[in-house]
Amino acid sequence: MLTIIALLTIAQTGVSPASSAAPTIQDEIIVIGRKLRNWRGSLKTKGGATRCVTKKSTGDHDIDQIGCDAMVTCFPKFEGEFRAVLSASRDKISRNSMNAEISQRLAACVEERHNKLKEALADRRAAGLS
Repeated sequence: MLTIIALLTIAQTGVSPASSAAPTIQDEIIVIGRKLRNWRGSLKTKGGATRCVTKKSTGDHDIDQIGCDAMVTCFPKFEGEFRAVLSASRDKISRNSMNAEISQRLAACVEERHNKLKEALADRRAAGLS
């Protein structure tokens, strides 16, 4: 069984508008993003199947699911590249450099997925569906 620990902290941006009105969808997206920054999880791969395990919950199942979904969606796209770097007979500096480049692309994928899922969750909550 291959265990891959992925602690992804993606910087969230945005400033909440100062208002005493009811929270907007944008406000909800910001709150979800703040909570998601505290989420931690790992991926476990066995027999070609990848599953996510939450290691540090946000206390909100829907937000935890965003973290897992992003990892399960994005990591497999880069797993072969990470494995190829590990099995290559390059020096440590080259391997680290290559891993850093792959990690940046993985982080970009995760951030994009987080953003889509945060918006979808905020929309569902605004509509009273979640």
